[in-house]
Amino acid sequence: MARTFGIVFSVSHSRVSFLSLVGAALVGLRRVIDPIPSDECQLCIASRLFSRSGADRPIGGKRWIVQMAMRLGDTYKSSIRMSATCPTRPPWGDVSRDGMIGMALYQGLFDRDGRVLEKVNRLVDSGVAALDAGFETRAAIAFVKALGLLEVREPASRFEDFAKAFSAVGDGLLRVGRLESAQAAANQALALDRGSASALRLQAEIFVAGGRAADALGYYDLALQIDPKAKDLWERKGDAHVALQQRPEAVRAYMQAVTIDPDDVDGYARVLALSPEDAELWVRKGDAHRRRNEPDEAQSAFDRALRIESDRKDALEGKARTYLAVDEPQRALRCLDRVIQIDPYDSDAWRLRGDVLAAAKQNDEALRSYDEAIRQRDEDANAWYGRAEVLRRIGRNVDAVYAYDRAVQLSPKSLKPHTGRLEALRNLARWDEVVQEAGKVVALEPNHAGALYAKAHAFLQSNRKEEAVGALDAYLAVEPRSVEGLETKRELLLGAERWPELVATCDAILAIQPHHRRALKDRGRALLALGQAEEAYATFD
Repeated sequence: MARTFGIVFSVSHSRVSFLSLVGAALVGLRRVIDPIPSDECQLCIASRLFSRSGADRPIGGKRWIVQMAMRLGDTYKSSIRMSATCPTRPPWGDVSRDGMIGMALYQGLFDRDGRVLEKVNRLVDSGVAALDAGFETRAAIAFVKALGLLEVREPASRFEDFAKAFSAVGDGLLRVGRLESAQAAANQALALDRGSASALRLQAEIFVAGGRAADALGYYDLALQIDPKAKDLWERKGDAHVALQQRPEAVRAYMQAVTIDPDDVDGYARVLALSPEDAELWVRKGDAHRRRNEPDEAQSAFDRALRIESDRKDALEGKARTYLAVDEPQRALRCLDRVIQIDPYDSDAWRLRGDVLAAAKQNDEALRSYDEAIRQRDEDANAWYGRAEVLRRIGRNVDAVYAYDRAVQLSPKSLKPHTGRLEALRNLARWDEVVQEAGKVVALEPNHAGALYAKAHAFLQSNRKEEAVGALDAYLAVEPRSVEGLETKRELLLGAERWPELVATCDAILAIQPHHRRALKDRGRALLALGQAEEAYATFD
């Protein structure tokens, strides 16, 4: 035996029980020093276990202890040999086990609170799924079972997590009509965390369900102090005010909700149910529908606003934008002409009129509208941008660059004026400025493929071929299947006689277009130059 295998026990000669001897054997095996104890050593261990207990021990008991020690030793030796032959065993020898010789315990074995919470969450999820599928009884069973698991477990930590779990279970119980059980869950949640917004909300909803909406308002206020951006809390509070017939307070609560989410058309519907003659709200509802690409609903809301106030400019402009989105420029123009008739100095109406005319390819009229918008408000970046786009379209690139410059000056972080200016500079063949402007576009959007290719093209036109190849590599990293980019790179590499890179580029082209003749020919030439004649002839064939 390589090292001693000793165990020292301090046991009474007359009071050592049979179970204590077995426990001592297990402790002894956990304190192993020799990696593989011999059979003789195991017998020695067993003999020491009862060496002080005298001859009064039954012979059968002694024999059982010896057999048990031998069996445990065999098990340990087998595990050691298995680890020695394991292919994933570290190459530097035995790994310290820090006193443990058994199998590793999984991480959450002793996290009883965590296991309870995990079970509860699974039950809540299954209950919600059953409720959504229409199986209310099955959902109620899941929620009640989850509440039972939580109630029998007194958490030693993670109080906030348990409070959230109680709140989630309470919400489910409330949905299935178990008010008493939901109240029990709410009480537990609030006892664990008085500052839990979900627990306060649960208590408020229980009061509302029980016909005590006035008592619920205080809990909603407390929850909103904790989470003022909780849209659903504002909606629930509004519902409570409606139940109490407090219309102004309900409108204020609902308006807070739509302020948080301006595209929530259902939120506007709640407010308009209480205040149906509010034209501004109808306009806001129409704008929300327009942003959601719901043109029919948007036009209906704008029409309702105009029936209340026929001269509302924002409603007419909203209708014009909606018509423009569905490619009906003439109807949009009629709306905008009405706005300008109401207010000839409305710069937004003039700019929007220019957008409509530009979309209809009426360039001269569009320029006149943009000019009028700029005359009314020179700091209108959108008007300058629209004017620049029309000028570039009709070939007045010098004037377009000036207009783009004004748009960039007024809105330096906007990408569109930079990209438009880049195209105008390319049309003017001002390649150094193209490189600079492409860099600005890439700084705003690093993966802008158009700017990366424009930069490469500018380098190529300036005969800066090495830089052009580098710019093309950056472009192809974004657009790896661009045949145009690969073709340009192939021509550059062929002229520079960079044969290995030319082969790789031709391979990329052939992966997209397998019968590309020029790529096949240049690949063969590159292989010949590299001394790979057989492969080159195969490519030519």
